Amino acid sequence: MPHNHEKGLCWYSDEYKLCFIGIPKCAQASVRGAFNMDKNESNYFNLPDHVKNYALFCVLREPIDRLVSGYLKIVKSPGSVARTKKFCKMPESKKRFVEFINEIEKDNTWDAYIAPQHYFITDHRGAILPFD
Repeated sequence: MPHNHEKGLCWYSDEYKLCFIGIPKCAQASVRGAFNMDKNESNYFNLPDHVKNYALFCVLREPIDRLVSGYLKIVKSPGSVARTKKFCKMPESKKRFVEFINEIEKDNTWDAYIAPQHYFITDHRGAILPFD
């Protein structure tokens, strides 16, 4: 699925006893900053033993708002893989957004900003993680 955000990517806070599964474009940076989690990046499937009992949570976002936010991030990020796509070379317009939608529907290397949120909150079999 996404090429730049692995399944199970999470951050934790020993101070607050929290484990956060981040979903791109869903307050990920804000939550990490609020709970000082930036230094504690891990993978949910390989958590240190002391973190396994922490409260597990995530933030979900209304899907259309997230898609638009992802689109804006992609077209404004000079290092994004998507910058090579046709829609990035077009002037800003409704047609450009439609071309973006067409591109993501045919391209299976979606950027993590537009991957379905359920991908990030499930295990490798598709079962939802045990959120608190």
